[in-house]
Amino acid sequence: MARFGQGFIQALTNPSYQQGLFTAAQNIGAAPNLAAEEQKKERMFSELQNAISSNDPDIIDQAAKSALKIDPQLGLELSEKARILREASRTQNAQGSLSYLQNQMQSVLKDSSLSPTAQQNKLNQLQESANAIGRSVPGLDPMAVGGLSMKVENAIFQQQEAKRQSERADESLNLRFKSFGLQEDQARMAAEKHTEWSNTANYRTTMRDLELGEAQYTQALQLARGLSTVEGGREKFIQAHPDKAGVFDAIAREQETKDLQLETLRENKEAGKFDYTDKQLLEFLDVSENATEEQKQAVEQTVKTIQQVAKINPRQANKLLESYVSKKLIGREIPSAAMAGLFKDAALSYVKTINLPGFDSDEKEEALAAKLALQAADEYVNGVPLDQAMLSFSANTQTKEAEDNGLADLRKAAEEWKASQMQATDSE
Repeated sequence: MARFGQGFIQALTNPSYQQGLFTAAQNIGAAPNLAAEEQKKERMFSELQNAISSNDPDIIDQAAKSALKIDPQLGLELSEKARILREASRTQNAQGSLSYLQNQMQSVLKDSSLSPTAQQNKLNQLQESANAIGRSVPGLDPMAVGGLSMKVENAIFQQQEAKRQSERADESLNLRFKSFGLQEDQARMAAEKHTEWSNTANYRTTMRDLELGEAQYTQALQLARGLSTVEGGREKFIQAHPDKAGVFDAIAREQETKDLQLETLRENKEAGKFDYTDKQLLEFLDVSENATEEQKQAVEQTVKTIQQVAKINPRQANKLLESYVSKKLIGREIPSAAMAGLFKDAALSYVKTINLPGFDSDEKEEALAAKLALQAADEYVNGVPLDQAMLSFSANTQTKEAEDNGLADLRKAAEEWKASQMQATDSE
């Protein structure tokens, strides 16, 4: 039916079709004035063409009545076309009315001056209007019309929830940067810089590369730990991971440092000697220069307690430190330097994207990226997820989650031994 009008107009221009209509008119009218009758037919043809082109159901209905006189089938088809157009128009008007009601519902839900009860009453009234349209207009989906207010409520809720989530995310990001020791304005600026970077295509590419690289570095670390004490281990490692020699070297240095510390502690324990300075003890305890104030205070208290134990019994102080270093060696933590390569490209991407002032050469950018990569690696090896570790790029500092459990155990053991010695002295 949609193509009926076009086909009929083409038929009207066909001489054979016109002749057929003319012959039919001759049989029906048998008028004495042939010229007048022909003019009448031509006028009717023109009116039919105009009616079909108008897409107006009322005009097409009138044309259908005229067509019935010369071609009943044509008249019926025109009547059907008028009916379809009339229904389509009603449906279109109804959909427009439903859209208006939907907009009104949104306005009601966003109106903070209305109480919940008032909002619900207005929504019910608008829904009743929608239901009335649904009942009176055939062809509309009754389920969709009947659930219009619920659909609008869900959409508004999702918008509000998305806004709340965005606000919570911003607040969480600010708090995270504050935990780096930044002031309010600094934290806000760092959050803005990080958000600026995270909204770029470079960030999304960097995250994908990091996730792929994480698995590769995990495999490399496991192999490096197994080969770090094996003769020819470095060569075997490089054959498997030619681009990650730094991972093996960092693990090997860690192993060598711990072994040397253990050897020195055992010698001093046998000799009954404990002449470590506070600075040397801090090296044993692996205290980062970027540790938080709380962590530094905990370490300083531990050092103080160890020195007190050493004054009473140097061998016991060496024994406590030996136990601590041995546990650290058995459960060797991943050195930050081993993972710095994982974050190197990400750090450089950040530096180049944000265009930090003062870093106007490739050498300066690469130097800063290397520093930031090491800080992010330090975060990562202490259990921080990849995306959170990269927050340190914007903060340009680092933090650790909590005091090392081994350090806490060492301080506790030293305090308990010191307390037991004091009790023994008092009892004497």
